[in-house]
Amino acid sequence: DAFTAKFDVTPTTAAIKETVTLYRPLAQLNLGAYKDDVAAAAAAGIVVTNTQVTVSNVYTAFSAYDDAVVGGTSEMTFALNAIPTQDLDVDINRDNNITDDEKFAYLALNYILVGDKGSEKSLADIKFTWKTAAGKTNNPISTFENIPVQRNYRTNIVGWLLTNPAEFNIVIDERFEDNSKYGSIDGKVYK
Repeated sequence: DAFTAKFDVTPTTAAIKETVTLYRPLAQLNLGAYKDDVAAAAAAGIVVTNTQVTVSNVYTAFSAYDDAVVGGTSEMTFALNAIPTQDLDVDINRDNNITDDEKFAYLALNYILVGDKGSEKSLADIKFTWKTAAGKTNNPISTFENIPVQRNYRTNIVGWLLTNPAEFNIVIDERFEDNSKYGSIDGKVYK
């Protein structure tokens, strides 16, 4: 995670006292599975230990001085890494209360550059690969198309991602910034 802000100072002999708010120049992309999904996968002999995510339409460079992304977009593949051990909390019903059915097993957590300060959401395609300690991987890999991502927001893809990848829920979580602008529940997109 990273934060940035830019404040221009005019030369003066007077003391300067300003509040500068830092914002994330990155979007956070999370994938999580229902705990029953993880248990069902384990019962079938699939205990996921590592995941890999490939994301389209991301930038690879950022200028902190300009508070802007640099260059064009491309596809980025994150290395195969151990899955995070903490729960992924997603307030699905947006009641500011995380219940047990809103606690997911983390499968992946990645930060991506997707736009300049003040930019609206963009769409990315996500390829998700998991691997077990025994070397078994999902074949074919799971794909999620046209997923909304936005600077300083969390995008959560949660559901039955290991045993039944046909059911999922994608939410951009407002807890990464003050207001949520986009999301999808049960396949219905809303603003």
